Amino acid sequence: MSKLHFITTTALLLGSLSACAMGIGGGGGGGEADPRHGPPNGERGVPATVAVNPDGVTTPTGAPAGVKIGLALWVSGQVAFDSTGTLIGPGDLRLQTDQALENLIQVVHAAHGVPADVVKLTVYVVADSADTDQFRTVQSAISARFKKETPPAVTVVTVAGLAPPGALVAIDGIAMLRGELPDRWRDSP
Repeated sequence: MSKLHFITTTALLLGSLSACAMGIGGGGGGGEADPRHGPPNGERGVPATVAVNPDGVTTPTGAPAGVKIGLALWVSGQVAFDSTGTLIGPGDLRLQTDQALENLIQVVHAAHGVPADVVKLTVYVVADSADTDQFRTVQSAISARFKKETPPAVTVVTVAGLAPPGALVAIDGIAMLRGELPDRWRDSP
């Protein structure tokens, strides 16, 4: 077997395994859509792309607050807006981080998930050379929202500024929804 053939075969196998893990692909069966994930996008077995826009979460860009495909959820950058679009905690990084995390968790709940389903957060913090504890402030807020046994991976990025004037933090995330059972709500923090 040539190296090219081996690499191509390996790539196809890994791609198939990834598709199975996300619930995408033929997977046998009669081609009926799983009602929890929406109808197929015209292709057999491919889950629909669903916009997730819960009441109470303001999205100033007009983009959806989240996008769900199968059991994967991508949450758009959340800032510290309340349900009326008012910025919470001007000048207070902790209050803004708490509100942005609350908005992110509302999007996860709207997609029938719980905070423990969040696997990755990217936190964009407006750089403040006077505040040397920015990272600890953000980490403390995240630790208060997620179980210690299953914390998400976190990347913190400092930026010069954010689009909404006065916003000190924006948080986006990825969640892998492990299921949509109603009793899971009791287990959420």
